[in-house]
Amino acid sequence: MRGFTVYVETIPPGLVLRRALGEPLIIGDLVIDVRPDIVSLPSNMLSELNVRDKFEYAENDLAIVYVGEPVNDWCDLRNRRVAIPNPITEGIGALFRELYSEYCGDYSELVGRGFVYLTRIHHREIPELLRNGLIDAGVVWRTEAIYWGFKYTVPSRNRVSRLSFALMPWQVMRLLRSLSYYAVITLNNYTRSTVLGGSQIHNLIHKILTGFNCYFPYQVFREFPFHMFNYVHDE
Repeated sequence: MRGFTVYVETIPPGLVLRRALGEPLIIGDLVIDVRPDIVSLPSNMLSELNVRDKFEYAENDLAIVYVGEPVNDWCDLRNRRVAIPNPITEGIGALFRELYSEYCGDYSELVGRGFVYLTRIHHREIPELLRNGLIDAGVVWRTEAIYWGFKYTVPSRNRVSRLSFALMPWQVMRLLRSLSYYAVITLNNYTRSTVLGGSQIHNLIHKILTGFNCYFPYQVFREFPFHMFNYVHDE
């Protein structure tokens, strides 16, 4: 037994959901139409899927990173040049929209201002925009703010998001039959979005399988062919 052949995509949650529903991933002329066996999504998005099993593995809350004068509350973003994650494709963007609408007023009025930018991939764009002085503040996960080392605040009025791994219903027989699977995973900015090293992949696969009570001999993991990984980066 050689182990597992694994294909991993790290893409925003909205795209993960569409992949799980059968939409292909298109990169230039390359079309990837294999549906995922395992997905990682914010727990509240799993209601849109028929899954066989699931378990939560991480949680995070929102923060404001800034340069210059402190930004202490969501409503203070009205008067700043600010970057906000897109609520259509990113779970963090949807959470911020809920927060702002509940406590500050009209979200569409906020994003309609000329100095508000909706990101495509917030964890790539916001750090660069801040470093280059193009924005005063950005909405990010708390762990991102800590990792990047920017000044940040965590408003008391907040939202917590949880991530779950979910096993798709068509995956079980394929896994038992071939010990191979395809995974579409959104890191969702809980860790730095970069190419995973062998030990990180080992730990990720082990966490997924044990979370679903899929127990395999240690030899399988020890001989895991990490060099066979196909990795689609989300740039």
